[in-house]
Amino acid sequence: MSQLLSGTKALRGRAELNLQLRPFDYRQTAEFYGIEDPLVALRLYSILGGTPGYRDLIGVSSPQTEEELESLILQTVGNPSHALFSEAEYLLREDPRIVDRSLYHSVLAAVAGGAHTPTAIGQRIGRPASALSHPLDVLITSGFLVRRDDVLRQRRPVLEIADPIVRFSDLIVNPYGAMYEDRRGVVALSRSGPTLRSQIFSPTFEQVSREWVARYAAAETLGEMPGHVGSTVVNDSRGRSRYDVDVVVLGAGQPLHSRSPNVAAIGQAKDSDAARTLNDLYRLERIRDLMAARGARVGQSA
Repeated sequence: MSQLLSGTKALRGRAELNLQLRPFDYRQTAEFYGIEDPLVALRLYSILGGTPGYRDLIGVSSPQTEEELESLILQTVGNPSHALFSEAEYLLREDPRIVDRSLYHSVLAAVAGGAHTPTAIGQRIGRPASALSHPLDVLITSGFLVRRDDVLRQRRPVLEIADPIVRFSDLIVNPYGAMYEDRRGVVALSRSGPTLRSQIFSPTFEQVSREWVARYAAAETLGEMPGHVGSTVVNDSRGRSRYDVDVVVLGAGQPLHSRSPNVAAIGQAKDSDAARTLNDLYRLERIRDLMAARGARVGQSA
């Protein structure tokens, strides 16, 4: 649709409204499915995302426990007879620009597996980064990939999967496709346990944490009204280490990549059963001090 509004296309200068329909966020999805357990709702959101149309495709009552959620996975996205099993393939077919679907699947699988720059993607699939400009542009404009900026550093944005069901298919279903086809989904899903936790649930929890801060956190919680909310990387040359900061909150009106940014708050978001300790606070304090040493105005950020 967006292509019809640009250049010499039919609706250039004629359209009065460009209405963008976005998927539900985590809270809206939990309410829409009627799931009371926040953890189960987050797990479901990590797999199906916020597309409301999937609710009717499920055809069963919403899961209320993790056991029911696993059963739902095996009945839908892990069931070769179900429409959601091939949903990622159907979505790719909808864009006429995507002709060589094997290439696009390879790119999406590389991004889902941790390659977040054109160079890294090219190394993963065996193609030069210069040959990926068009495929990446198609995947971004069609909504399969999204660019995420580092809120503090002026560097190339990282690429991430925008649609959870595509990420789930690439990381969980496709590697064990033969087992799912043979109706051995229980075994296949159990083998994917570590990947499910680290590359499906954890990134979604980080995303939801940033969305909560941006949309719902009170100014009293942060110390001021939030502006841009994102992530960053902080290098510690003395400690010879690098810190990935999951949540960075800039003050309202603060531009990205400022030389002296006003950082209202920082935080980490880890999908883990381990209890948080004082070491987590010490880590954040160390990050805050490193930011201050590089010119950031951190105040009492933590």
